[in-house]
Amino acid sequence: MTAGFGVAMVIALLLGPVGAAHARLLIAGGTTSAPSSWPSIVALVPGTDPDYLNAFCGGTLIASEWVLTAAHCVALPTRDDPAEVDVAIGVTSLADDPGQRRDVSQIVRHPVSSNVTLVNDVALLRLATPVVFGPSVAAMELVSPLRPELWDPGSPAEVSGWGDTGAGPFAVDLQQASIAMVADATCASLFGGSVPFTFQPDSMVCAGAPGSPIGFCQGDSGGPLTVRDGATRFLVGAVSWGVLCSFANRPGVDVYTRLDALRGFIFGISGLNATVPGMPSGVVAAAFGPSATVSWQAPASDGGRAIQTYGVRVIQNGVSGPLVTVPGSATQTTVTGLTPGDTYRFTVLAANAVGLSPPSAPTAGVIPTMSVPVNTVAPTVTGALRRGEVVTATIGSWTSLGTTTVAWERCDQSGVSCQDVVGATSSGLQLSVTEVGARLRVRVTATNAVGSTIARSALTSVVVPPVAQAIGEPAITGTTRVGRPSQASSGSWSEPSDITLTWQSCDLSGLSCMDIAGAVGPTFIPSLDHVGRRMRVRAAASNAGGVGQVTSQATPIVRGAFTIGVRTAQRVTQTRTGRLAVIIGVRVEPGAQVAIQVLDHRGAARRLMRGQSRVNATVAGGRGPTTLKAIAPATGLVNVTVVLDGAPFGPLHAAKLSLVATDSTGERATLRRGFRARL
Repeated sequence: MTAGFGVAMVIALLLGPVGAAHARLLIAGGTTSAPSSWPSIVALVPGTDPDYLNAFCGGTLIASEWVLTAAHCVALPTRDDPAEVDVAIGVTSLADDPGQRRDVSQIVRHPVSSNVTLVNDVALLRLATPVVFGPSVAAMELVSPLRPELWDPGSPAEVSGWGDTGAGPFAVDLQQASIAMVADATCASLFGGSVPFTFQPDSMVCAGAPGSPIGFCQGDSGGPLTVRDGATRFLVGAVSWGVLCSFANRPGVDVYTRLDALRGFIFGISGLNATVPGMPSGVVAAAFGPSATVSWQAPASDGGRAIQTYGVRVIQNGVSGPLVTVPGSATQTTVTGLTPGDTYRFTVLAANAVGLSPPSAPTAGVIPTMSVPVNTVAPTVTGALRRGEVVTATIGSWTSLGTTTVAWERCDQSGVSCQDVVGATSSGLQLSVTEVGARLRVRVTATNAVGSTIARSALTSVVVPPVAQAIGEPAITGTTRVGRPSQASSGSWSEPSDITLTWQSCDLSGLSCMDIAGAVGPTFIPSLDHVGRRMRVRAAASNAGGVGQVTSQATPIVRGAFTIGVRTAQRVTQTRTGRLAVIIGVRVEPGAQVAIQVLDHRGAARRLMRGQSRVNATVAGGRGPTTLKAIAPATGLVNVTVVLDGAPFGPLHAAKLSLVATDSTGERATLRRGFRARL
């Protein structure tokens, strides 16, 4: 962005070309503006063009029928006739955002503006028809003359426009950038004769980002340079001239028309029918302590522009002192820092975009007097109320403060009986075991030359102990088998607490667990529902500070009940050859291995004959081995039918049956039963 057309060409010829690597990209860093985010910016377009794509300059709407722009934008032979210029308002995209288009009925250039020096580079365009204000169309005020700090050197500023992006044609979408105000001395050193124009601080101001490519370019002339007061933009300058964006040695600083110096032209010659506000009236002051409250009534006339700021001038012992600014429409303020015994008077003036009102007559004199300290905002206590933590006190707010001391008080839970915490006189207090179960408050004593005042904070809630932390995990002991009890310990804890044990059933990994309903306490007896799962116990330690929890390691897998015994009555059948048949029912763990061995009446092993002895109708051994084996089915019930034949050794009178069961862990159970033949 630069001064546009003829001005731009002069600078380009003097400074020479530069490579594309040094060209700036989009205005002010290349940010595309959001729709309606600049409701006061306007585009100047040729009056004969049906669209906006040939916009040649920017401007700012400052009233419903007035636009402010740069004088050089409307000085060329093809732009100095109102019929040759139209204004597009409420536009963000020049391609498809129609906004409001207005003819220009009058062009008023500053009477002392010059295309040779670019001093007083400002012009006003009167619209043939006033615009309609709305969300995307609004007038912008000049910054208040009482708020010069808003555009002091280094203050943040913004610039916007549709000018050259440094990458080809002018921008179609409105661009904006954040820059900063630059000191006059810096600007004078940069533009002190090295370019066709010379910086003149009485009508020019600088902004930019020194040493960076951020700034305006061709086509942005006349557009707004703004600062913010809160969320509101105010107009400070209009884009005027600078070193072109296509040159590598540009200083990163550009020159704008200084609008605060041209208020007389903008609001006088322009015929905007706006003046400075009237004088505020009804000004009174009342002192208390080292402060004074000053109030006033708004002036009868705001001068045709909204009052932006009031200023209260402090007169101490007849000497004019600082000016206290009061933004907005407030008509009262408090002036602090007064010296007791001195005499103070106050005058009030108002400011709008045009300028300052005459100051009001001084108030009657007030003499602040010292009083005892007055607490206006109570002290406070903040922080976690738990043993070992540090709580912090504030002294609150006071008038006539003087010096303060702090003391901590420890109170019972009713808050009635309190006593000082010995040695606790700083703003921080680390809570010890003595404070557990008590409530706290802080006492602040403020003292000045007149006397002392005590203020206390509200009572805190009760100080609690820390949440218990596990020092040792709970552990499960005992055999995890159906029907047999397991025991759990509570572990060890850092704080006295009530311990609750809750049993959990887990998957084979021992990680995915769920509480077993009703299974609480140190003892638990697994049921068939828990076979094949693992067990954990969760210990929860509860005290006034909260609940700490820890979980034991997972147990081995829960196994089924493991018993062996006679299930059915024996049936003995004796033949003449000495044959004996016995049926035994065995209840064991599903999957357990059952071994059957036959002994004679003396306990010696007998041979089992193939085809004559059965285990679940299947002979698991052969003629040689003396032991048959079977695997218990899912029911865990094994029916053993053994047929013993004494031949050819003679009749069988008696025998012993030995049953041995072994589970997956190798645990064994044995049953021996003797039988006698009935001959």
